Amino acid sequence: MQRYGDGGIKATGTRKDGPVRGLVVNGITFRQIGNAWVKGGKGFAGVHLNYVSKAKITKNRFFNLENKEKPGNTHGVYLAFNQTQRTPGSNGNTVAGNTFKVISGDPVRASDGSSGNKVRDNTFAKGHDYRGKVRGNGNHGMFTYWVFSRADTCGKGGNTFSGNTYTVSYSNVKNPAVYSGADTGRTCRSVRATGHNPYER
Repeated sequence: MQRYGDGGIKATGTRKDGPVRGLVVNGITFRQIGNAWVKGGKGFAGVHLNYVSKAKITKNRFFNLENKEKPGNTHGVYLAFNQTQRTPGSNGNTVAGNTFKVISGDPVRASDGSSGNKVRDNTFAKGHDYRGKVRGNGNHGMFTYWVFSRADTCGKGGNTFSGNTYTVSYSNVKNPAVYSGADTGRTCRSVRATGHNPYER
């Protein structure tokens, strides 16, 4: 899946039908997504889950998902809610065995109360960006939770990062593997690192 401006795969649950359940995204390469590659693109995410539960995002490759004007807005996997219907977030999903290489925003991002998501046994590696410069991944961390005014709430817990290998950020500095932040001033600890997550410069 290559040269899309906004993203790759998007799944959205509804209040009427409930969350999308049991989605499997396996063995796909997402490459060159975002406005660094497609003029006018917004580059939200390779896989964008809005009110999805128990999805398995496994053995995929996310390469060069980059925005130029707002690098932090492009992710590999995004876990959120149905913003139009203000549903619950995306809960109980697994992101495992994938390779992320040169993602300008945080490779995995959760928000809108999304909880119980497992990010495990992935590789976050360096590569060359759209200009040929060597870069890593992410703006704040490899797996982050963010609070927006649209849903000023923390995750309920269980967002974990384990068994992953990671390296420098997109701006080539060492950031924490996991991070929780907010646009609203709220303090959350909605994602945590567990087990062994080796850092390789």
